[in-house]
Amino acid sequence: MKHRARRNLTVLFIAVGLFSTVRTGLPTQTETVVTAGLASVFEPGPILQDRNGDDQVDFVSARLVLPDSPASEDVAAAVAIAARLGL
Repeated sequence: MKHRARRNLTVLFIAVGLFSTVRTGLPTQTETVVTAGLASVFEPGPILQDRNGDDQVDFVSARLVLPDSPASEDVAAAVAIAARLGL
């Protein structure tokens, strides 16, 4: 009986040791996410690009998608956005 109890205790310690080293995949610390405001869209970056290296935006990487039959309000909004991006 002593031998069986000792073996069970040994197996338990080995199992605890193995399971304590396995990662759960859950984050241990909370990450702080800094979100940029909508104004950052109009700063040089992935949308407004400087392709020739002169520190001036010279390319707009954006596409405005409208439905096949857009309402006049949709067209007006798209024109306003396109004009703003073109500045």
